[in-house]
Amino acid sequence: MQPVTEASVSILDIVTYGFKKAVQAFWPVSWLCLPALVCLALGGAVIESVPIDDSVIRVKDALYKPLSLIVLYMNYAIARYCRDVFWSEPKENLWAYMMPDRTLWGVCGIGVLTVFYGMGAGLLGMLGLLLLVIPGIAIFSYYYVWSGMFYTVYLRKPEAGVWSARHETARLFKGNFWRTAGLGLVVSLVSVLPMLPMVFLSGGMEILREMPPSFMPTYAFSILYGILYAAIYWVSLGICFSGFSFVLNRYYQELQSRLEQSLSGVVQMSAFQQQYQEQDRQSGS
Repeated sequence: MQPVTEASVSILDIVTYGFKKAVQAFWPVSWLCLPALVCLALGGAVIESVPIDDSVIRVKDALYKPLSLIVLYMNYAIARYCRDVFWSEPKENLWAYMMPDRTLWGVCGIGVLTVFYGMGAGLLGMLGLLLLVIPGIAIFSYYYVWSGMFYTVYLRKPEAGVWSARHETARLFKGNFWRTAGLGLVVSLVSVLPMLPMVFLSGGMEILREMPPSFMPTYAFSILYGILYAAIYWVSLGICFSGFSFVLNRYYQELQSRLEQSLSGVVQMSAFQQQYQEQDRQSGS
């Protein structure tokens, strides 16, 4: 159900809420990750079975790109599940989230738009990194949250359309650049933590590959390594994707609350001004 919100919530509170919620929802999210991970494992095994050769490295890299679409679709299913958990109630049939609904084409359109917007953000970010490190990091972090919020707003109100979601995102983020950039930076740092075991495993395997043939791991070790790597990847994907989705929904709610209170203050101020003007007219007459 939708949690009670206050007008001003710290960035750390939002991130803490999002990833705590991700841990609580890990079991259903892990099942949403499972079909994609099976496809990735089978596809990766087939691709990696090709002998390593300089002439086929580019071909193997190209074959991995379609597999990334599977991860994107998995993220699409997780985002809709997290939306329902946060704002209402999730569907009883968990596998219904694996089936596309009316939001699919809108999400694809947003994906195309964010690619173009990402080019501009990338150029500004690189310029910021060249001039000074902090502006570049801030731009990349801001765009990271902005692009995610674009999806979140659309999935929350798909009947309004893609352009309405874009304008709503811009309206919510107006005057919140540094707050949004800070949120993106904190989420990025937290999301790295579940990935660290994978980095250590990959590094250890690369060291073994550089060893003489007599030191090469056996097939049993390779299978054990693959199972362990897949398990860590399974957990980290579920927590990172759902955690970021819950953070976005919580931040969306908080920005809406801040905006509504700001507009309410403006309305009250306008009413007070009209009252004072009316009193001045009566006293003048």
